[in-house]
Amino acid sequence: MTSGLTRPSHRPPLAHACLAYFLVFAIAAGGITFVPTAASAAEATPAKPKKEKKDKKDKAESQELQAREAFAAGRYQEALDSFAKLYAETLHPTYLRNVGRCYMNMDQPDRALNSFREYLRKAKDLSAAERTEVEGFIDEMEKAQKKKEDAAAAVTAKPVDPTPPPKPILLVEPPVQPEPIPASPPFYSKGWFWGVVGGVVVVGVLGGLWAGGVLTKKICANGYSC
Repeated sequence: MTSGLTRPSHRPPLAHACLAYFLVFAIAAGGITFVPTAASAAEATPAKPKKEKKDKKDKAESQELQAREAFAAGRYQEALDSFAKLYAETLHPTYLRNVGRCYMNMDQPDRALNSFREYLRKAKDLSAAERTEVEGFIDEMEKAQKKKEDAAAAVTAKPVDPTPPPKPILLVEPPVQPEPIPASPPFYSKGWFWGVVGGVVVVGVLGGLWAGGVLTKKICANGYSC
């Protein structure tokens, strides 16, 4: 199974290569030789621009290799940053396709769709198989984006109940009340009180009778009671 990444081709056009071989063959066949002077040789093949171009190409290839390694290791954000930088430096549409693949694996279908569609718009020499593959990516991302939008709409449309939930009722047993202490009846309602009172009354009455001489008999003369 491939990673889905593609690499831009840097081969020279076939027509240019054929024309160069034809000119070399024609000159050799006519017996004409050409020995450029030092000045013309320096102007024809400047060393410094050629070296700079090679260094730039080597740097781009190194960056692309690092980006592919990051993608294979699942570090999609790192790979995305590298491919985006490569596209900014070279404007090669293949890097747009690889950027879309990074967004695809990062579950960002909307950005992946933009990259894939821009890739199809700018890549003019795509084969039928390549176009079909990218169109499959677009179809997959459109379905993923719709699924995300439907989920977000379902959350937004869910009614919010303004009534707060009832607080839980805690069943607490009432504390046990101590039994009331019976009040003592008043002392005048007790029997012993009235017994004492009755005794005092009787004693008083008897004392009064005694004092009045009712209970004592006087013995008068001749044996009569006075």
